[in-house]
Amino acid sequence: MKIKLLTMATVFCCTMAFSGCSSVKESEIGTSVPNPDEIVPSMQELTDNLNDKGYTVEIFDQIYDTNVSGKRVYAEKGGKYIDICY
Repeated sequence: MKIKLLTMATVFCCTMAFSGCSSVKESEIGTSVPNPDEIVPSMQELTDNLNDKGYTVEIFDQIYDTNVSGKRVYAEKGGKYIDICY
């Protein structure tokens, strides 16, 4: 029991020591934060890629059962699904 506790404490300390925290100055934020438009595909590109991979794709004009307007892409294949809102 003592060995498990000592091992857990050592792992925790090592994790904390190696994780390190860095501070970002406000002037650096613009260069360190990625642009979502460069990462997230457009809805058309997403649906095209999903169709190409064999997913059944549905597009909804409402986000779940809320009054939030937007587009929702729901794709399913073999018991797996992807559900993305724009």
